[in-house]
Amino acid sequence: MSTDPQGANFAARLFEQLLPFQALDQLGHLWALCDGIYAMFQAVEELTAERDDGLSGWANMVDINACPSQYLPYLAQFVGAQVQPGLSDADQRAYIMSLPGFNRGRPETIISVVKATLTGSKFVDLQERASTAWRYTVVTRPSETPNPAATVAAIQSQKVGPDQFTHLLVEHATYGWLAGEYATYADVLAAYATYADLANATL
Repeated sequence: MSTDPQGANFAARLFEQLLPFQALDQLGHLWALCDGIYAMFQAVEELTAERDDGLSGWANMVDINACPSQYLPYLAQFVGAQVQPGLSDADQRAYIMSLPGFNRGRPETIISVVKATLTGSKFVDLQERASTAWRYTVVTRPSETPNPAATVAAIQSQKVGPDQFTHLLVEHATYGWLAGEYATYADVLAAYATYADLANATL
């Protein structure tokens, strides 16, 4: 709480407006009252302070670069998103800017929400139209998927209509993964010179 009646904050301005009563306040109760009121509105004043770029103070709450970390959940709701537990501040802002709510169900959004649950290189392979136009497969590495249930929940959050999905935990290449990743055998040969290269390949 502020302790300087001469300061420029809300408490000081309120105290100044009560000038006629200051002479009656011998014990400093008036300033304590103003300071107490300021405590309730301090966050509002800080968030709505005028900006150097000329924009109104309220712009702080809708500016992804200026919004304080604790208010990111409020900002995220404008694009239909929810902040993701465990992400760094920078990753949280990047996730909100990816517009997951506006782009729900799109391949890039599915990949984005899945990556938010992964570690390491955050490898994600999305194989669309697996047997039908409404089925897709999401492949992640077991070593980078600390909580498979969270990963499945992230995919589920992007499910629209009759879409169905399969989540595979695969560290090394499998025939199923190859079939979804490469159109022809020649494409596989172009990617892996020998069978040993393929057997030891990490996705």
